Amino acid sequence: MTGVQTCALPISVLYIILLGMDLDPFRTEWDQLAKDTQTSASAKLPRAIEAAKDGLLRAVEFLREEGIWNRRLLPYSMQLVGLAGFFSTRIGPASEGQKRLLRRWLWATAFTEVFGGLNPSRILVQLTDLYKNIPHQQEPEGVEGIDLDLSAHPFPERHDMRSARVRALLCAMLRRPVLNPRSEEIKPERMAQDVLERGPDSLVKVCFNVPKIGKTSLSSSPANRVFDVGEGTPAKKWILALGPLMRVEILRSHHISDGALQALIDGDHARFVTERSQTLMALERAFMAEKGVSPPISNQAAASAIDVEDQAPLSETASIDGE
Repeated sequence: MTGVQTCALPISVLYIILLGMDLDPFRTEWDQLAKDTQTSASAKLPRAIEAAKDGLLRAVEFLREEGIWNRRLLPYSMQLVGLAGFFSTRIGPASEGQKRLLRRWLWATAFTEVFGGLNPSRILVQLTDLYKNIPHQQEPEGVEGIDLDLSAHPFPERHDMRSARVRALLCAMLRRPVLNPRSEEIKPERMAQDVLERGPDSLVKVCFNVPKIGKTSLSSSPANRVFDVGEGTPAKKWILALGPLMRVEILRSHHISDGALQALIDGDHARFVTERSQTLMALERAFMAEKGVSPPISNQAAASAIDVEDQAPLSETASIDGE
């Protein structure tokens, strides 16, 4: 599969292999296993490795179909483990009912930040259901160990790509091509490659002098960032320089409304960020509705968890992408 590399996922691969050997990937300590247990488990190893390989390839394809093009956009590495567990067991293509549930589970766990607060035993309940039970159900209704009706976490207060919630927002933003100042289309997969290669620098600030509203620093909001397509020209400068004939489609591709543009023209940076926040919240809510995720209860931005323990977006050795 072009552009996909699964051999660079040692932790995720190990978890999937251990699941395939009916061992707890979070608690197994090989040096403490009894000799007969080791012998029994080792007999399952060749099959588990082959199943893990097939499951990973199919899981990565599923993620790409969902617009998660690489490791920096994957909200949680455990999502890859769960999907690979399902596909390693499922014989033949997934049913429409299964794909619908997998999509809902993927995006519900991303937008609710649920993996950030779960202990390993509760994560294992989900992984086990995805690996052992759901592959055999044509119309599964849920995943054991998680309430898929949980409301999404509010819009993130800060642009920090260590947050799964921020990465979920970026995926929603990258569903459609973006246009550069010359109105040239940049496809989502190319923009995602830029995110992979440059990380946080792939998005740039629009406004640098933004007053606070209360204790909230609007300058740090994701709504004050656009994808870096200006080829060295500051974002605010190229946005304001757009001619009226090109402006509408270009700004729409960056989720900048007429109201946000007018605020920028007026020099009202706080209003620009506030207006664009509303546009991005509406984008997210439409995306959540499509995926079966319950929207946030609040329309106010809130702090998001920093998932520093999660390897997918941070480690140079954990990758679902190619060279």
